[in-house]
Amino acid sequence: MVYIKYLLLIIYFFYSTAVFSCGALNGKGFECNLNSLSYDVHNILLDNKIFFYFKNKEVYQVYSYPESNTLKLKESNLGFYDLNSEAIKWDNNKYILNRKNFELKINLKDEYKYSCILLGRPMHNIVNHFRIKLEKFK
Repeated sequence: MVYIKYLLLIIYFFYSTAVFSCGALNGKGFECNLNSLSYDVHNILLDNKIFFYFKNKEVYQVYSYPESNTLKLKESNLGFYDLNSEAIKWDNNKYILNRKNFELKINLKDEYKYSCILLGRPMHNIVNHFRIKLEKFK
């Protein structure tokens, strides 16, 4: 009985630390909310809420982009990601996601901090978020 208890504790600690492998991220994504007070409004990749998803060991960001008199959705491939026990990094370490607390630091001209949540079905959440934004734009 004691052995089962220890086995269950080991299994619990293994899965509670948000362990990911490269393949485990495929098809997953993150919804991130801005912690900083403001962002550079001239950078179309930054907003109060941003979305990323992982596909074939690469990171993609979906964002809205005004074109003519409409608002369109664009997708940006930010390249391959590097995964270690502490963080997920991509785009030459401009984006660093802490795996323990899901805090994202974006180091562009300034540093921006976001709080993120893991999405099992990222495209569903992304489409719902931008559907509302697109309807408001019309």
